Amino acid sequence: MEGHSGAISDLAFSPAGKLASASEDGTVRLWDVNQRTSQVISRGSGNHGALDVDFSPDARQLACAYEHEAARVYDLESGSVRWTSKVNDVNAIAFSVGEERLALGTAAGEVWLWSPSAQEEKVIVSLSTNRPVDQLAFVRAGNDVVGLCVGEAVIINLGNRSTTRVPGLETKATMLGSVAIGARRAVFLLKSGRLSLLEPPSWQKVADLLPGSEGLFDPAFRQVAAASDGNLVAVAVAGAVWIFRLDPTAMAARVRTVAGPPLSPSEWQQFAGTAEYLPLRGD
Repeated sequence: MEGHSGAISDLAFSPAGKLASASEDGTVRLWDVNQRTSQVISRGSGNHGALDVDFSPDARQLACAYEHEAARVYDLESGSVRWTSKVNDVNAIAFSVGEERLALGTAAGEVWLWSPSAQEEKVIVSLSTNRPVDQLAFVRAGNDVVGLCVGEAVIINLGNRSTTRVPGLETKATMLGSVAIGARRAVFLLKSGRLSLLEPPSWQKVADLLPGSEGLFDPAFRQVAAASDGNLVAVAVAGAVWIFRLDPTAMAARVRTVAGPPLSPSEWQQFAGTAEYLPLRGD
C-alpha cells in the first residue's frame, strides 16, 4: 500500500472518522482507515516538509502547516486553498471545536489566533524566546488551548492570555512529544514512548499506557491523534501508522496497522510492555 516516503510529523482524526497525516516528505495525506487507502491533499514548496494538520469541526476543511512557510486551509470538497496565513514559519496548527477559530504556533515561540468571521490574525502569547511551539490542541470545553513547547505542556487561556503548566506534567523530565484532545480525554505522548491519559479540566491522570523505557527517547514514536471519544488513538511509528483502541481501566489495547508493515507480537511487546495485545478488526 502506498504511503509516505518520509517520517510522519503529525496525525489528526476528522469528526467524520477520516485520518490526516503530515510527513517530512512534504505531503499531507487523507486516509480512509477502514479501506486502508489514502490520497495526497497538499504538498509543501520545494523540499519543505509538512509539519502539522487539523480538521475543522465540520470536517470540510483541513489546516496544514509546512516547514518555513505560511499555513494554509484547504476546502476538502473542491481542493482549493481557502486561506493562507500572514505569519510564516508556522510549526503547529489547531482548529477550535465550537466557534471557528484557528490557533497557530510559530518557530519563534508565539501563538497566533485567526478568526475568519472577524478576518483577523493576531498574536496571543509568547511561550518561549526563539524556541518553537511544537503542537497545539484546543480543549473541547472552554476557551483554552494546550501548547507543547520545549517538551512542556502549557494551558493557554485565550480570554485573558494567561498560561499555566498542565498539572502532573510540570517537570521537564517528562519531555512531551505530542498531544491530542478528544471529547473526554487528553492523550499525551511522552518521549519515553508512554501514552498518558488525562481528563480536562481537572487534568486528573486516568492511566499510563505503552510504558516504554523511562528516560529513554525512542524516535519510533512520533505523533499521536485522538478520535472524539479519546479511546481510539492513532500513533505514528517511524513511517507507519498504528490505530489503537484503548481500554484504560483494563490496561489493554487493540491495534492494527494502517500504513507500513503489520505489527508483530515482538514489536508490540517492545513498545507496549505489559499492556494486553488484542487485534483490531473492523472498527
